[in-house]
Amino acid sequence: MGIDVSIKRMLQVTITLSLLALIILAWVSNSQQSFIHESILNEEKQVNTVFALKDTRYYVVQIQQFLTDVGATKSDEAKSEAYESLNAALTNLDKLSKLSPEYSVQAQGIKQQVQDLYVSGENMADAYLNEGTEAGNLLMKGEGGFDDASLTLATNLDELAQELDHKFSLAVKETLNATDNATTVQLWGSLAIGLFILVILSILYRNILTPLTALDTSMRNVASGSKDLTVSLDDSGQSEIAEVAGSFNLFVRNIRTLITDFSSDTQQLGTASVQLKASSSETLEGMQRLQGETEQVATAMNQMQATVIEVANNAELAAQAAKGSDTQALQGDKIVQQTITSIEQLSNGVEQAANALQQLQDNADNIGSILDVIRSISEQTNLLALNAAIEAARAGEHGRGFAVVADEVRTLSKRTQDSTNQIQQMIGQLQKGVQDAVTVMDSSRQQAVQSTEQAAKAGEALSSITQSVALIANMATQIATAAEEQTAVSEEINRNIVNISDEARLTVTNADQSHVASVQMNDLSQQLSEQVGQFKVS
Repeated sequence: MGIDVSIKRMLQVTITLSLLALIILAWVSNSQQSFIHESILNEEKQVNTVFALKDTRYYVVQIQQFLTDVGATKSDEAKSEAYESLNAALTNLDKLSKLSPEYSVQAQGIKQQVQDLYVSGENMADAYLNEGTEAGNLLMKGEGGFDDASLTLATNLDELAQELDHKFSLAVKETLNATDNATTVQLWGSLAIGLFILVILSILYRNILTPLTALDTSMRNVASGSKDLTVSLDDSGQSEIAEVAGSFNLFVRNIRTLITDFSSDTQQLGTASVQLKASSSETLEGMQRLQGETEQVATAMNQMQATVIEVANNAELAAQAAKGSDTQALQGDKIVQQTITSIEQLSNGVEQAANALQQLQDNADNIGSILDVIRSISEQTNLLALNAAIEAARAGEHGRGFAVVADEVRTLSKRTQDSTNQIQQMIGQLQKGVQDAVTVMDSSRQQAVQSTEQAAKAGEALSSITQSVALIANMATQIATAAEEQTAVSEEINRNIVNISDEARLTVTNADQSHVASVQMNDLSQQLSEQVGQFKVS
């Protein structure tokens, strides 16, 4: 039983797990390589440490050799070479301490012994040079002398060399073990990954190739085998194979439905061929009747053609009349536009006159105010003249002339008051007249505005009439054109009817041929039914 998982998901899981296994193997290999690298570095350090110790032993022997040669040659030239060997030995001991800090204490001890050996050998060489051979031999072979120091130093160097050799052997063994372990891990990891990939490939084979083989077999059977359209594949599950199987089942169902419908259609085709044979005979009779009727239609078309010509003439006259009305309407529209312009000018003049009358009324009001001032002054003058007359009467004979003047002033004041009253009455009448004129002008202005609006409406109405007349003229022209076209069409129809009569004769011949074709079609429908019957649909 296959796993109900999509191929895409299976491939994703396979790739993910394979990558994860490779990553783990790479990580393990990297860890092993890091350990091997550390082991190799440790081994190299041990090698360098051993070489540093060997170089130290070499330079110690050189010190012994050069200082001993002084006694034999009785020359101090070898002392400088011994000193250089001393420095080289000390340098290698410092290198040993740096490479292997765990041996730094032993290295420092040996370093001190080398320095002591050099001092002892230098004293021995000086004894050989200055005191003779016996003195030199005494310092060399005596207790605690140069030979004892050399022996002790050699022993310590041998012990340290043995330790370093043992540690070097361990480092080499550790490196070999790490290499073997890394090789083993990589080998087993590669085998595990290979086994995992084989398992995944077997699962993919079982879940992909097996259903595909079944699908291929079913398609071949439908195409060239038993032609069984009732076959159905297992489309359960969520894999792409299940989706393809479902699509194949749907395709087979559609083909089965198509074949079923096609079989039914072939049966209907056979029935239709029989009916066609019968109807071909009826067609022959109908075409003979059609020939007689077409002759009658030709006569009617001639009468209709004469009627259409008369309609075309009347439509042409109507179009000319409509064009005349259109011209008059355009002239009327121009006159209305001129009237609107004149009324607007009149309205503007009335507006200006109303403004002038309003200004006149304002001036009359100002004059009334001035008259009030004059009246007030006249009353005060009259009062002053009266007071002056009283004072003149009190003055007696001396105030007579002043009294005369005061009387004249009072007389003038009275006349001024009378004139002021008359002017006030005239101003009041003038204001009333101006107010009436303003009222009349305002009414005239409103009437002018209304007249302008009425004239504009009349203009719009004339424009509509103009458009309507133009439309009527256009329609009349179109009617005339259509009538002319209809005349041509009627002539064409008349010719076509003659052609139809000729075609009717040919149709009689074709009806016989259709009868033969219907027989052949019936035979073909039977053959088609036999071919469709080869497919199994139920």
